[in-house]
Amino acid sequence: MAVRAEPLLPRRRWIPSTALPRLRGAARRTTALRIALALALVAALAAAFVVARGEGTRHAPLLPTDTVGIVVLDLSASISAQSYLRVEKAIQGLTSNEQKVGLVVFSDTAYEMLPPGSPSRELRRLLRLFKPIGGSGGDVVFPANPWADDFRAGTRISAGLRAARESLAREGVKKGSILLVSDLDSPATDVARLGAEVDDLRRLGIDLRVVPIFPIKEKQALFESLVGRGRIAKTTTANAPVRAPEGVGVRGALPWTFVLIALALTALLAVNERLNARLLR
Repeated sequence: MAVRAEPLLPRRRWIPSTALPRLRGAARRTTALRIALALALVAALAAAFVVARGEGTRHAPLLPTDTVGIVVLDLSASISAQSYLRVEKAIQGLTSNEQKVGLVVFSDTAYEMLPPGSPSRELRRLLRLFKPIGGSGGDVVFPANPWADDFRAGTRISAGLRAARESLAREGVKKGSILLVSDLDSPATDVARLGAEVDDLRRLGIDLRVVPIFPIKEKQALFESLVGRGRIAKTTTANAPVRAPEGVGVRGALPWTFVLIALALTALLAVNERLNARLLR
């Protein structure tokens, strides 16, 4: 006679208890906490999404954001019309983050156009000088330079750096920075003075960075030996955006708001895993 196998009963996943009424309070507290954490997680995710869309691609600023900066702009005769596009890109990069800056222009002498602490939007007035108004290809026409007659002699970079250093000292700036925008075509007679100025800036703790305007290799090599390769911005074509030197890092360019939201999201997930695995007593 065949033996009929009895079906196996499903395994219970709970422990019978007669104390359910006493657990209802803990269940309500746990449910309330789960709802609160779920809402906080959704809010953090939504905030991260909004911030991430608004940040876009960020880059380190040309001038440190925690300093008072001065732009030292080369307007000597060696700066050609072809170089104007790169100068324009450098100025645009400075005006995009609303920093406080000063401006010194130089040739064989230097002239302070904006004192330290001026709004960077004031630099936008210069942009029109570096935008072509006609022509094409190699025959691009730029607006007439207002310094063409009196301010287009040889190049003395040391004069521009000295004027910027003296301007920072006059204003009592404790933490300054200088952005040199030049083709670096300083004559041999200026090299000794240039080296002395760079040493003075280093001794005073003034951050010096350089945006090269199509320099010849020998001139760029000279500046790399004076200020360090990590202080010279890397640029390619005239139309390419001017980025901060690789050696200065990206502090201040990090999306700190997004980082803080991500940390808060991680903390909420950890709390959820720690507390919601059991009933809260």
